[in-house]
Amino acid sequence: MASSSTPFHECRTYYLKSGYFSKFVEIGNKEEFKESNTILFLRNLSDVSDSLKALENEREQRLLDQQEIITILGEILESRSGETGSHVKRVARVAGHLAELYGLSSYDVDLIKTVAPLHDVGKVAIADEILNKPRELTYDEFELIKTHTSKGYDILSASNSEMMRMAATVAHEHHEKWDGSGYPCGKAGIQIHIFARIVSIADVFDALLMVRPYKKPWSNKDVFNFFGLQSGKHFDPDLCQIFIDNFEEFCDLHKSINAEVFNSTELAPYISTPISALVL
Repeated sequence: MASSSTPFHECRTYYLKSGYFSKFVEIGNKEEFKESNTILFLRNLSDVSDSLKALENEREQRLLDQQEIITILGEILESRSGETGSHVKRVARVAGHLAELYGLSSYDVDLIKTVAPLHDVGKVAIADEILNKPRELTYDEFELIKTHTSKGYDILSASNSEMMRMAATVAHEHHEKWDGSGYPCGKAGIQIHIFARIVSIADVFDALLMVRPYKKPWSNKDVFNFFGLQSGKHFDPDLCQIFIDNFEEFCDLHKSINAEVFNSTELAPYISTPISALVL
C-alpha cells in the first residue's frame, strides 16, 4: 500500500481483473515506490497468475465433464440404430481434428468435439424398425428419417446454453449440402454453419467405413475417391481438400478410436463396396 506520507491524489491505483476475480493494487508515486511496495506488487501479480491458472484448470475440467456426459448420451441414442456407441466418438474426434487443421480456435475445436455427439439426437423420435431396416427405404420412410434433423433442433434449441444451441445448429444442418441439394432447408455454401460442414464430413466418413444395416463397409480407396467426387457438391471444397490431403491421417485416427472401443476380433473388416451401392 502507499505510505502514509503520500498525498492521496498522488497515489496510483491499479485494478487487475481476469475471469471471476479482481484485485486492487495501490502504490505511491515514483519517489515513494520503495522496495516493500515492489515486493507487495509482485506478490499481487503472483496471486493473479495463480488464480488464473486455477480458473483455467477448473474450466478445462468442466469442459471434459460436459464432453463425457454428452458422449454418453450420444452413445445411448446411437445404440437404438444398431451402433455400439463408438460412432459418436469417432465423429467427434474426426470433426475436432478437421476443425484444428482448418485453423479454428482451440475454443471452437473443443466446442465442436463437445456438440458433435448430439448431431443425430433427433433419431430418438424415429421408430426402430425404420432406423434398423436392412433394405432400401421407401420414399415415405426416407422422408420420415429426414425429419430427425428438425426434431433434433427442436430438442436442443430449447436450452439457453451456447453449447446446446450450437449442438442444435449442428443437428439441424449436418445433412445440408454445399450445392444446396441437402435437407431440411436446402441451404448452400456458407449459409451452412462451419461446424455443420465439418461434422458432415466426419459423419459421412464414418458411415462409409463402418458396417450399417443396409451396407457393408467401404474400402479406404473407395472412400477417398468418393470425397474427391463430392468436393464442391456435397461438401465444402476447402474443408474437403484439407480432408483429402490428410486422408491417411484421418484413417489412422479412425482405426485408433476403434481400437480403444473394440477388441481386435470385433473390428469390422475393411472390404471394398462399389460407390453406387450407397446413396447419401
